[in-house]
Amino acid sequence: MIETLSWTTARRIALRAQGMGGARRTQMPAAAVNRRALQRTLQHTQLLQIDSVNIFARAHHLPVYTRTGVWDPSVLERAVRPGPHRIVHESLAHEAAYTTPEIHRLLSFRRRATSERDWGEIREIATASPQLFARIRAALTELGPSSAAAVSRHLGDTERGDGWGGAAPRASGRWSTCSAPVSWTAWDGTPSSSACTCPPRTSQPRRTRVPRSVS
Repeated sequence: MIETLSWTTARRIALRAQGMGGARRTQMPAAAVNRRALQRTLQHTQLLQIDSVNIFARAHHLPVYTRTGVWDPSVLERAVRPGPHRIVHESLAHEAAYTTPEIHRLLSFRRRATSERDWGEIREIATASPQLFARIRAALTELGPSSAAAVSRHLGDTERGDGWGGAAPRASGRWSTCSAPVSWTAWDGTPSSSACTCPPRTSQPRRTRVPRSVS
């Protein structure tokens, strides 16, 4: 016997499987309820793609809202902080994303492959400035959570601004920013550089830090 579903029924099943379609709050709940809402959403999605274009709201804040209603996004900022209460990591999935610890571990092969295959400019930087990554890590240890622009200025690049922009070599051959190297220290899959991590994205641009211990 062949059973068929209408398009409407199929859509409803798919949405329900993603955690949508239930009751949604209209009032701000307590902190513990907000955290549970985030955890329930992650049980369905396993990750939240990071996108800080905020015409309406930041994309990584919306999945919890669409499933549970009003919530406090600062819960996500606290949930990514290293420590015993951490429930998400910033990872390199199909794009930058907040992932559960299990998915973060499963994506270690992706970080290694990206480091070895996709970061061509990093290999060029490593050849031209072999001590740069040690200097970046030392700067992050001294400065605390910092943007690539702040690290660049700390290392003597006075021409670097605060806006967006990737690393590009000057005519003199010296790399003008630390954008790509700083990102690599957080996303690379090798033991030497994975000691760096990304703290919560309370604002643009991304900041990187050296944690006391790596979880």
